[in-house]
Amino acid sequence: MGYWGSRLLEASAQQILEVLAQRWSIEVYFEAAKDLLGSDHYQLMSATGLIAFWTWRALRAAFLAEQGFRLSEDEAGRH
Repeated sequence: MGYWGSRLLEASAQQILEVLAQRWSIEVYFEAAKDLLGSDHYQLMSATGLIAFWTWRALRAAFLAEQGFRLSEDEAGRH
């Protein structure tokens, strides 16, 4: 069952709710990031999946930042 599975079986209802509340913000963040960056169908079930997800996220963010910078430079002389 694993470490967390056995720990949750022994936990009180309050402890379970605290874990779920902490996890909720992580889930919301991942869902928003995946949706925003077009990877909302990506499964994160392993360490390799997490590394791949964060690598793609970093590459997309760098690309979008560079494109935004180039657009701002192009429009700077138009004002």
